[in-house]
Amino acid sequence: MTKLFVVAHKDVFLPNSSILFLINPDKNDGDNISHMENYSELRAHYWVWKNEPDETDTVGFFQFRRYLDFLSTDTKKPYTIRKFPKAADYTYSQNTAEGLDVIAPLPEYTGKTVWDRYGLYHRVDDLRLVYDIIGKKYPEHLTPADLYLNGKFEYYGNLYIMRREVFNDYYSWLFSILTEFDSLDKSIAPRTQGYIAERLFGVWFTKQKEDGIRTWKEVPRVHFWGYDDENHKLRCDKLVNFFLPPGSKRRIWVKGRVER
Repeated sequence: MTKLFVVAHKDVFLPNSSILFLINPDKNDGDNISHMENYSELRAHYWVWKNEPDETDTVGFFQFRRYLDFLSTDTKKPYTIRKFPKAADYTYSQNTAEGLDVIAPLPEYTGKTVWDRYGLYHRVDDLRLVYDIIGKKYPEHLTPADLYLNGKFEYYGNLYIMRREVFNDYYSWLFSILTEFDSLDKSIAPRTQGYIAERLFGVWFTKQKEDGIRTWKEVPRVHFWGYDDENHKLRCDKLVNFFLPPGSKRRIWVKGRVER
């Protein structure tokens, strides 16, 4: 059984699909961390990890404004923008993931290292602390961590689909790091663990690819302007993306000029 969980903090439109399930990060039954708001959408991920029956053998996560795009044949654009998700686009079957351990978003070229971009928007000392935790708990991940964090491509959104065994392994690894981070950092900024987890997925997935023991593929993201609010102007972004495609060197150059 395949379940793709669409994380939303409110009731939103969901396509009529047998494999899409709306889940609220504030869900507080069963084994949950709904009160830990710094974990953001990971609160819903944790609930699925701890409470979803074993019969669900393929697990995925979207965010209500951002899905993975299975139908796109453009492997250069990291994402496109549409109005709403359509049920016809998500008649996902088990065959889509057959033989695959992980389906990940296409990484987006940013023109800056992951380290540098994290420091632009968040407290880079938090990422340094997580890096030290990796070195202590999982030294075999340090080389992939260096490769990913010093690279200029990023995996965004905490969006992915995994075979259940791989999903369990990943979340055991992820939460063991975040739990230790919690115990060491006493002044955590809002949503920090959610932001850190995006970078940790990149580290973990880089190792899976380097090891060659997982089967995987990468697909673009799709963002939906139909859910726009005062903080999200995806409809406007669609026009910008026409002239400055995401992940392009032209976009990076223009953005760099603006940020000076």
